[in-house]
Amino acid sequence: MVQRQTYRRRHSYNTLSNKVKKVKTPGNKIVFHYRKKIANGPSCGDCGARILGIPRLRPIEYSRISKNRKTVSRAYGGSRCATCTKNRIIRAFLIEEQKIVKHVLKRQKESKKVKVVAAPSAAPAAPKKAATTAPPPGSIKEKTKEKPKKDTKGGKGGPAKTEKGGAKSEKGGQAKSEKSKSTSGKGGAPAPKPGATKASAGASKKTETKPKGGAKK
Repeated sequence: MVQRQTYRRRHSYNTLSNKVKKVKTPGNKIVFHYRKKIANGPSCGDCGARILGIPRLRPIEYSRISKNRKTVSRAYGGSRCATCTKNRIIRAFLIEEQKIVKHVLKRQKESKKVKVVAAPSAAPAAPKKAATTAPPPGSIKEKTKEKPKKDTKGGKGGPAKTEKGGAKSEKGGQAKSEKSKSTSGKGGAPAPKPGATKASAGASKKTETKPKGGAKK
């Protein structure tokens, strides 16, 4: 007859936590051995793959082992696999580069807008300057122009200015007469010969001596 088997614990229902298997002992007996639940072990949080290098244990058993057996000595060790860690690092680098490029493009657009806005404002400035060059009637410039006219008639500075002007005109006339003489001697009339000059000098002396002798007599 087949040997009857009974549970060795008080739990008498066939549940997932109460699985058993039949084992024959050395004393030729058949007994129940309880089976443990299958542990899935740590898996990657991104792709779901199993993380290598960490034992597959039940949660209560992880509390009984040391920390160096629970993790891997790298970034995201024990949480993400090697491929996902690599992808995360690359993604973070590219995101930072994209932020920098966006910031540079934004600053370039702002600088272009400032230039476009400043260009029309500079255009109407030229007509305003041209309009201000012509002084309106009765302005300060016209009054200052009229002042010398009033002084020449009977002011304090009138006679001094006229005297200075006369002196200048006399100097200018003398300079012009000297220039005309020099030009006439050079190329206007022909220069006299040396013999003729001596004869003219002797004649002038004779004419000068005659009146003196007559005066003595």
